[in-house]
Amino acid sequence: MLANVGRANGLTRVPEIMVCSEIKVPALAGWWRPRLLLPENFADRITEDRLRLVLAHELAHSQRGDLWWQLFTSLLLALHWFNPLLWVARYRLREEAEAACDEWVLRRIGADDARVYGDTLLHIGEWLPATPRHAPGVVGMAMHASGLRRRIVLVGEWMHGRRASTWCGVLGFALLTALGLVRAAEPKAEIKPSPQWHAQVKFHVFDEATKAPLSGVKLSEESGKHRHETATDANGMATVVLPAARPNWASVRFQMQGRVPMVLHWSFEQPEFQLPEMMEFPLPKAATIGGIVLDEKRKPVTDAKVVLIMRGSSMGGAAQQIFADVWERRVTTDKEGRWSFTEAPPLRRFSLAVEHPEIVRTTSWLDQDQAAAFYQGKGETRVRHGLKITGNVVDLEGHPIKATLVWGESGSGSTTFPEYKTDDTGRFVISNAPNGHREVVTAFAKGKAPEVLVWNTRTLKSPVTIRMGTGKRLRVRVVDPDGKPLAGVIGASDTWFGQDSGDRGLRVMNHRFVTDKEGRFTWEHAPTAEVSWDFFGLQGYRDSRNVRITPLADEVVVKMFPPSRVLCLVTDAETQTPIPEFHAVVGFANKVEEAGKPKSFNYNWWNPSRLKGAKGRLDFDLDVVGRHTPRVLRISAPGYRPVISEPFGDDNPAVTWNAALKKAEPLEVRVLQPDGSPAAGAKIASTNVTFGKVQMERGDLPAQDWPDGDAAFVLTDADGIATVQPEDERFGFIVVHPTGWGKLVNQELSVLHLRAWASLEIDLNGLPPSLRTSLTLMRNIPDDGISLVEADLRKTWPNNLYRDDYLLAADYQLQLISDQATSAPMLLHLEPGEHLKLDAGSLWRWMKLQGRIEVPKGARLAKTQVDLLLGPVPEEGHPGNVAQTRAQCEPNSDGGWQITFDPIGLATGTYQIISGVRGWPAGVPDSTAADLIGGVQATFTITSDDFNASPAKLEQVPNSSGQLLPKTDNAPTYQLPVIHVK
Repeated sequence: MLANVGRANGLTRVPEIMVCSEIKVPALAGWWRPRLLLPENFADRITEDRLRLVLAHELAHSQRGDLWWQLFTSLLLALHWFNPLLWVARYRLREEAEAACDEWVLRRIGADDARVYGDTLLHIGEWLPATPRHAPGVVGMAMHASGLRRRIVLVGEWMHGRRASTWCGVLGFALLTALGLVRAAEPKAEIKPSPQWHAQVKFHVFDEATKAPLSGVKLSEESGKHRHETATDANGMATVVLPAARPNWASVRFQMQGRVPMVLHWSFEQPEFQLPEMMEFPLPKAATIGGIVLDEKRKPVTDAKVVLIMRGSSMGGAAQQIFADVWERRVTTDKEGRWSFTEAPPLRRFSLAVEHPEIVRTTSWLDQDQAAAFYQGKGETRVRHGLKITGNVVDLEGHPIKATLVWGESGSGSTTFPEYKTDDTGRFVISNAPNGHREVVTAFAKGKAPEVLVWNTRTLKSPVTIRMGTGKRLRVRVVDPDGKPLAGVIGASDTWFGQDSGDRGLRVMNHRFVTDKEGRFTWEHAPTAEVSWDFFGLQGYRDSRNVRITPLADEVVVKMFPPSRVLCLVTDAETQTPIPEFHAVVGFANKVEEAGKPKSFNYNWWNPSRLKGAKGRLDFDLDVVGRHTPRVLRISAPGYRPVISEPFGDDNPAVTWNAALKKAEPLEVRVLQPDGSPAAGAKIASTNVTFGKVQMERGDLPAQDWPDGDAAFVLTDADGIATVQPEDERFGFIVVHPTGWGKLVNQELSVLHLRAWASLEIDLNGLPPSLRTSLTLMRNIPDDGISLVEADLRKTWPNNLYRDDYLLAADYQLQLISDQATSAPMLLHLEPGEHLKLDAGSLWRWMKLQGRIEVPKGARLAKTQVDLLLGPVPEEGHPGNVAQTRAQCEPNSDGGWQITFDPIGLATGTYQIISGVRGWPAGVPDSTAADLIGGVQATFTITSDDFNASPAKLEQVPNSSGQLLPKTDNAPTYQLPVIHVK
């Protein structure tokens, strides 16, 4: 139809038509290759005669070159945005352009159809906003309802006589422009408006290995409600159309048989980030991975769901991210327990989970070495059968309720969790509950407030009764900083803060609401406890996270803020001249308060926000997700010491910072290996000794932990020499190399001798399979300014052998932390260059500890269970890390109490027991609230005789359900000395 309308009006070329969900009426977009954008289902809402008139109006815009006039006015406003006359002139020019297009159409249709044209304008006016909403590079048949009145009047006047040309409007704009140029003041430090937006990107998609173009690749763009799909041609080319107005974000998915599905994600929070006109996009061939799922008896598990996450990057943050589109992709095991997945990226790390109605949900995080077995189709995942728990859900009067029970917390490595529904009688059956100390269950039911429970499944007795009440009404109103309502905001409940300490900080809520035109929403059956909320989804406003809300009688008001406008003017502290190039990164400041010490902060740097400034200036919209934590900026430049701004809050609409950088005197450092030879390629990182610790992973420093990313590191040359730049007057350096490591603190050493790495090897075969993923290794960290911290050991290792050749020579604690058997920490000491081999099956002996606890005369304990902290005492007398365990308490006839610990793994050595005890002092009745009546601090020693008298290994025995569990019930008893409550 568009081609016919064009020919009828004497046009030989017409624009391409595209459907766009972000517009209300037809519009013309694009300066170089204009496209006609039509709203979704537009042709179904208008008659054919009216549609022809609408298309003719848009062709008039194309013929007149109105998009170029708009570009010209936008450029002028970018230079002189503070001139109000230019804004008025651009508005009038838009109005005149619309009227001129009306006249262009009316001249060609004649007076008979002029009334139909006027009716068409009235019909379109029903879909428009009342106030103007203009977008750069877009002209439409109408931009707002208020501007249609004048045009309809002009149509009526045209029917009785032709109107004057609109050149007077163009001349008027030129005159106002001249006035604006003459009145332009001297440059000021105001922040410039955001650059223009162009809403399409061309892609060249090709084979990653051969570089040959790929045809038929499907590209799917998504940004909010906007959608656009296309495919590559024979040359691998495709054009993706984005929303006409700059959105907050956009994603493009790439799909093709035999190729890795990929996602390109853009975040437009940084105003200086502009879409490229053309992108080269390599698409790798897909690999096949696979493995087998076995239970604790090494029997295959059939019909289990294997859930794969191979994305490799989190959404949001960086201006542009590219990653594999493999998020919670499920494949099913066959009769032999085997599974395969054919869309995996080339060899890389990933995580997987196993789900089955009778199997405890198991999640594994695999590094690249562990993943290699799955890429060979030989990966093995061990799972275990769960416990069976039955029960009923009832209301406060005891009537049955249809409800859904959700097992687990969100934010624990997955977005899906096992769900169990009750039948008509309110009865539920859970067949795969973990046998653990603490599990979180949330009950949801219509007309009831969610109920959160924390169960100890080891001691939980079926059947269980869950009671649900109606809760309280929660009314929330979301407003801007001036108190004006914000419609369309998503409010999502997140973290539960119950009355009991065990209920606090649980991420279990998943209710969502959208504010109405008055910024309000109501939750009729909200929990009476405090719940944290996230508010997001409104363009032009920053997300507000972790807002704690408790239902009140009055309406709860929540404020959302637009992005902070930030202007950084960066100069040399001595010369006051602008610094040509520098970088800025956003961080979060956590206040550190210690008695007798000055106020300080720990910083958490948000690397995706790293920005580049030039000529001493950087201005941008700071739209980092609000965390109700003060934010800071860090400026760094080559040859200068970095500076950090004072913290500022979410409510700062504009931040101007004059940062003066001091030059840093470079230091030359020569790094030698432990044997005295030059350490070529050693990685050196400068750090401020005042803030935090340095994370290390297998002898390396991860770039994502540093505010400057890879730019934070300097490598030594072939002679082991590097020129380094101190970060602060109290500076330090961390150095890592394959042969060793070293550090400098407040010293100017010309030569640094590295200390050799220590290594540790642990044979896990002596432990039951269910415990082999629960070994934790932690280093004791001395407070010496700069500390390296290794990641904990808690994963499945190939061949049940743990080995790390890049450990610091230091004290370590080795411990089993499991839902079936727990050990007290074991202290290890590693010397430089030492290689220590251990057999995990013979490290601990499982014992029951039993003793007598004496309370002050006349006092009573408040409960029959006491939580105790148990830990080894090193030679220097300071307690090491501790294991939390529980003792059952029973009163004796002589007024004392007998305590018996759950079985726990112990090695030889001296241990310390620490606990606070609650109860009632003498003379205080039990009807009052229990209070702290004293504390316990006692020591005992396990000798080699005690150790050898215990079982040599943890044996595996089946329980009533056939599960193989560590055998601890028959553990010998060790008699503790008398423990006094003081």
